[in-house]
Amino acid sequence: MAGDPESKSIGTEFVGTSISSGGNGEPMNELGEGILKDNTHVLFYNCQRGYTKCTVTSESWKTDFRIIPYVDKQGAKVTTVGSFIIQDGQKVEQA
Repeated sequence: MAGDPESKSIGTEFVGTSISSGGNGEPMNELGEGILKDNTHVLFYNCQRGYTKCTVTSESWKTDFRIIPYVDKQGAKVTTVGSFIIQDGQKVEQA
């Protein structure tokens, strides 16, 4: 798929950061800009601390990327910064 964005998708991978290691993180950095530029099949990048929340049925898989803006003090509010869904037999779409 990396060489031909219109080719059939054979798999999807969701990758998230750890919730607390590595400091507060940031939404975007130089590494992320390079990843998105050089890999057209990568749809989303965020390096803030968080986790993924997945909702799975027999017809679809939805992943919400949940983040907290800081881990170095109490009281950080959890927010969703990106959501993606895959319908059975289809390519991933931003929800």
